[in-house]
Amino acid sequence: RVPINFCDSKLAAIEVVQEKNLGLGQHRVSYQVVGDSFRTSMKKSSLQRLLSNIINNSIEANATHINVQISDVTETVHIAVTDDGTGLSKEE
Repeated sequence: RVPINFCDSKLAAIEVVQEKNLGLGQHRVSYQVVGDSFRTSMKKSSLQRLLSNIINNSIEANATHINVQISDVTETVHIAVTDDGTGLSKEE
């Protein structure tokens, strides 16, 4: 059996948000936390890479305000990223 290594998705997400805010200039990434249990079986590095890529997509879409919401609903961690960017064209 392979042991499951849980990571705290809230802390992982906050680290990404803080890192992104250090080098962003006009862009601002904020976060909201709803709930109190944020353990997930996803590897921390994979979760952080996923969030970083999504935030980068928002930046490429000219977003100036990006919000990451982390919530724990019925023992399931939900992460939503919203922004004020232009979105993708049909070609993309």
